[in-house]
Amino acid sequence: MAKVKAHQLYVEREKNGKWAVRRKGSEHASHVLPTQAAAIVTARKMEPGGKPLVERARTTAGGHKGKWRKA
Repeated sequence: MAKVKAHQLYVEREKNGKWAVRRKGSEHASHVLPTQAAAIVTARKMEPGGKPLVERARTTAGGHKGKWRKA
C-alpha cells in the first residue's frame, strides 16, 4: 500500500454539487469550484508534481461512485 503524504490533496464533491479541493485532515476546503475538471487543475497548481486523489462522480468500468482515483 502506498504511503499517504501529509500534504496530499483531495478533490471531492460537496452536497451542493460543487467540487472542493482540500488537504488531508483539513476542516475547510482550500478552494470550491463548480466543476471537477476545474478542481483538478487547481489541485495540480497547488501541488506541482503531485497527484491529487479525486472522488469518482459516477460508476464506471474502472470504479464505483464515491471511490477515489489518482488524477
